[in-house]
Amino acid sequence: MEKVKGLIWYANGYHAGTQEDFQAFLKSHKGAKLVFTFDEIKPSQLFKLSDNLNSSNARRVNVERRN
Repeated sequence: MEKVKGLIWYANGYHAGTQEDFQAFLKSHKGAKLVFTFDEIKPSQLFKLSDNLNSSNARRVNVERRN
């Protein structure tokens, strides 16, 4: 299973990927800020994380579930 290295939370949603992905993403999205990263997180953990973020945020995030 592919590992996600971190997460960027910004006004229009979130972006998850590797450190290299973050650098490219932050340069191409003005106003996006790196909120937090993880040394390593399993994609399945993003579901719980998105639920936690949604419960404390007025805007809902759609996370695609993959089996």
